[in-house]
Amino acid sequence: MARIALIFAYGPESRSFLHSGLASALASRHRLTIFATNPASSSLLDVPAEVEALPEVAECRSMARIRNFTRKSSRTSLAHPTSHAERLAARAIGGSPLWADMFRKHRIDAVLAPSYNSARTLPALATAARMGIPSTVIANSWKDTLAQPHLPVFPTRLGVFDSIDATAVAAANPDFPSERIAVCGSLHLGSLAMTPAMNRGVFCRTVGLDPARPIVCMSLDRRGTNDEQLALQLRAAFDYLPKRPQLLVRTNPMGRPLETPGGACVLKPVWEWSPEMDWCCPLREDNPLWRSAIEHSAANVSAPSTVTLEFAAFGRPVINICFGEGRDEAWNSPFYSRARQNWATSAFSFAELVAAIRRSSGAQPKLPLADSTRLVEQLVEASLENPGVGKAAALQSCAS
Repeated sequence: MARIALIFAYGPESRSFLHSGLASALASRHRLTIFATNPASSSLLDVPAEVEALPEVAECRSMARIRNFTRKSSRTSLAHPTSHAERLAARAIGGSPLWADMFRKHRIDAVLAPSYNSARTLPALATAARMGIPSTVIANSWKDTLAQPHLPVFPTRLGVFDSIDATAVAAANPDFPSERIAVCGSLHLGSLAMTPAMNRGVFCRTVGLDPARPIVCMSLDRRGTNDEQLALQLRAAFDYLPKRPQLLVRTNPMGRPLETPGGACVLKPVWEWSPEMDWCCPLREDNPLWRSAIEHSAANVSAPSTVTLEFAAFGRPVINICFGEGRDEAWNSPFYSRARQNWATSAFSFAELVAAIRRSSGAQPKLPLADSTRLVEQLVEASLENPGVGKAAALQSCAS
């Protein structure tokens, strides 16, 4: 049996790696070690794995400067020379001795991570590459690979949302073998799809809504300092709309507490949030509440964010708030083009927001969701079957 390391860097991995059933599927054939920023998290109780504290280390500054220069040169005539320089530097000074010690201690045979370039995952992946340990990256969000498409030069396998993402990543990384990029869908959406929605009457009683009236779910942005006032305005405007929809305000897991705004109901996420550890983790108890909010809402109102795809995937119209607090920039950003074209309607003023809610139909085609758990499991298995660099030789090189 192989030993697979799962990196829980910031918390959302709980929904992707645990709630999706992926960890259980892997544990049926392999041993698992979870390296978590918060190893005492209640989300990690009774998991089919041993749990260790994630080493809080960074690669050396020289390596970071080389990677940064490679990214800036990725679309210039210097792309190939700088990629070659980064590859040579990664072999010589990449990674972290502490991660190397942890991988040896636990006899790690493969690594699964939620990002290829975050401060907490990059040292682990670079160390694995230097030691000849195969790695797989499954991004937490569909937009992560589009927002930062440049991949590190070390070998890894990458699971992306769909074929459009795969094409974009391959185009941005001509030196990266295309056969190492696989379409895996979204573990995050898959975990929500696996969660049955509560009966509408039961859900409405739980959150204090009238099941006979339409529900508009307003998802708050972390930066939404004016969202309480906006919720009050929406709640008042709804009295003049047909069928008098009711407002359900879903607060942000990392946002400030919100009192009930003008008769609207508040749905608080069941997440762990620790600013000190930069740890924001969904708990299993949140899944049925959030899935039910999506299922029973006639529309979603939110800033341009990952929430857009959560509602669109299950056939719910999304109106993005594009006014105030730099939200127009988020709407117009290159990585959000998929959402602009396919999944969301924009509102650049309060009047446009109310008009878009009035026009929303309450239902649209659902997105086909891949069996992400199975596809990611296959990708990890492929990394074990074809690890690339021989581990023994790489370990000897690291030790020397």
